[in-house]
Amino acid sequence: MRRIGIAWQIGTDFGWGLYGYHIAERLIARRIALPLPLEQPGTLDLDAHERMLLAPALADHDVVLGRLARETGASVPMRMPVLHARGNDATPAFSAAAARVKGRPNHALAFIESTLIGEDARSRLAEFDRVAAGSTWNKHLLEAAGLSNVVASLQGVDPTLFHPAPRSERYRDRFVIFSGGKLEYRKGQDIVTAAVGAFRQRHPETLLLAVWGNPWPDSPQGRLLAHSPHVDGAPVVDAQGNPEFGAWFARHSLPQEAVLAFNYMPHTKLARLMREADVALFPNRCEGGTNLAAMECMSAGVPTILSANTGHLDIIAEGACYPLCNQQPIALPTKRIGTDGWGESSVEEIIELLERVWRDRQAARAVGLKGAAHMDGFAWSRRIDGLIDLLGLAG
Repeated sequence: MRRIGIAWQIGTDFGWGLYGYHIAERLIARRIALPLPLEQPGTLDLDAHERMLLAPALADHDVVLGRLARETGASVPMRMPVLHARGNDATPAFSAAAARVKGRPNHALAFIESTLIGEDARSRLAEFDRVAAGSTWNKHLLEAAGLSNVVASLQGVDPTLFHPAPRSERYRDRFVIFSGGKLEYRKGQDIVTAAVGAFRQRHPETLLLAVWGNPWPDSPQGRLLAHSPHVDGAPVVDAQGNPEFGAWFARHSLPQEAVLAFNYMPHTKLARLMREADVALFPNRCEGGTNLAAMECMSAGVPTILSANTGHLDIIAEGACYPLCNQQPIALPTKRIGTDGWGESSVEEIIELLERVWRDRQAARAVGLKGAAHMDGFAWSRRIDGLIDLLGLAG
């Protein structure tokens, strides 16, 4: 069987990793090609059947890594199609040695948040046969930078994990709000904190479920929380790299009994936690893609509040979620990150929508179920099939 290289780290506990894993799984399921991961995989939370299916893809893995270690040139040619991960400035994402690999053909998958696309980044992306942008917003952004080899390919969701199902009774006396995504400025957890803190003044039974673990707390987006108008910077990080959420939440009107914060949650366990929520809240300032956590909440049937900006615009549909339409421009005290198209959500609008869900749970459940039906069209199988067609990988 022919091979297709995946030149970034696959895994099941971060967005890029999931994308790579589902590409590999679909190539195997359709018997199109044997996916060849070109980086050491990260955490793979798989059952025995999934591991058995993936085993052939990893069989030649060590041999290829050995070749990449031996070859010291600027590029390593390979006689196979290769998919590459690219982020801001067209830099490799979750790729070290594999960033030097040159396939035949050579495709980039791009998720870009900063709207500053310089000539160097444009030139690097122009070298690829195709650039698959993670959102319609990203596609337009890259085309405006002068690229003509761009297609849009949206991410997906696993409906076998994320689907409507009964809740437990553990939080039956609480009004539960779910928030997910690594803690950083563009994800808007500072806005969540301000809105939930104010909402709880009216409804003391409110409970925030926060899955905000960030393995890279000192990233530029993590540091930008220092410029938030809602919080006094990011939480202190302990010696093990875990944020000390307790004191931080308490300083922002959310005492211990109002929050359950998780630094890590296995992906296979996440759906059960999401379904405990009465509502999910994502006032993200920017998403280069479509926001996997938000898609998973919608697929699980959770009524979901979404900022109407950037990549979120691809998953917002009439009656399937609660869009935050009041989006204000954002100016950052740095010239390294462009924010054209980003949006600052209104705390007041969030509180108004939380009140709407709180007042009419039955209507909210109907929104959640419509959101789940909407996400049927975003199943990973469909989305990867679309990517395979766009990049001509089936031939």
